[in-house]
Amino acid sequence: MIRVELLHNEGCHVWKDTRELLKSILVERNVEYKLRERLIRTQEEAREHKFLGSPQVKINGRDIDPEAAKIQTYNPNGCRIYLYKDDVYEYPPRELILEALDRLRVG
Repeated sequence: MIRVELLHNEGCHVWKDTRELLKSILVERNVEYKLRERLIRTQEEAREHKFLGSPQVKINGRDIDPEAAKIQTYNPNGCRIYLYKDDVYEYPPRELILEALDRLRVG
C-alpha cells in the first residue's frame, strides 16, 4: 500500500480536481493506497511539510515532481504551478503523476 498525501491551502481552487485525478489514476492502476488530505494554514506547517504551494502531491513522502527537491522556499499561501514538457499547469498533469508511480514501480 502506498501513502498519498494531498496538501493544499484555503485559497487553492483546483485541489479537489487534483484529488479526483489522483483517485482515478490509482484505481485504473489497481493500486492500494491511503489518501491523506492536509490543509496548510501557517508558515510553520508549510516548513514542516515542505509545502511548495497548492496543490502538492506526495507519494510515500516524496513530491511527485523530481524538480521539487531543488526548492527550499516554503509558503502557506499561493498556488503552485507545474511545468511539464514546456507547458504550464495549475495542478499536476496526469502524465507527471504516472511518471511518479513508474519511478516508484507502483501499478
